[in-house]
Amino acid sequence: MYQNFAPLRHKEIVAHLAMGVRIFGSASYGALRASELHALGVVPLGGIAGAYCDGLISDDGEVAVLHSPETHHGRLTAPMVSVRFTIARLLDDRLFDASEAAEILSLLSNVNFSRRTVSTIRQVLQYSGVARHADLFLHELCDKPDIKAEDAKQAILYVDQLGEHNDADRSSIRWQSAYAKAGEFIR
Repeated sequence: MYQNFAPLRHKEIVAHLAMGVRIFGSASYGALRASELHALGVVPLGGIAGAYCDGLISDDGEVAVLHSPETHHGRLTAPMVSVRFTIARLLDDRLFDASEAAEILSLLSNVNFSRRTVSTIRQVLQYSGVARHADLFLHELCDKPDIKAEDAKQAILYVDQLGEHNDADRSSIRWQSAYAKAGEFIR
C-alpha cells in the first residue's frame, strides 16, 4: 500500500537474515528489496526481481500503485513495471514495433503512478503518435495476467515446493550488524 504504509526497511530485513530467517522477495517491493539485498542472502524470485537485479529497472516507483479500500484494495492505477512487461509482450508478439514501444514507454513513464489510471493512459495514448494502439495496449494491460500477480503466484509455489528443510537457496554470506551480534532486536 504505497504511501499509506512504509515499505519494509533494509535494516528490518537484514536483522532477520542475521537471525537465520530465509527471505525471498518477489512481485513488488519484495522484488526491489531482494535485488538490493541479494548479496546478503535475500533470494530474488520472478521477472520483476530479475529486472531489478539486471539493472533494467531501478526506481522504486516502478512497482508503485494506488489501491482502493472500497474494492478490497483493488488496483486503481497501473504500475510502470506492468506497463513495461505489457510492452515487451506486445513487442515479442510483433504487435508493436520498437519505435512505437519506445514512444508508449516514454509517454507513460512521464505520468505519475498516482495518475496512471486506465482513463489517463487512454487519453495520453490517444493524443500521441500511437493512438491506434490505445485499445490494444489497454486490453493487454488490463485483461491479461499482470506481471506482479504472476510473480507473486510463482513465488508462493516456489517457496511451497522448497519444503521446510531445503537449504538450496540459503546464501553462504552471513551478515550481522552490531545490533544482531548483541541480540538487540525490536520485536
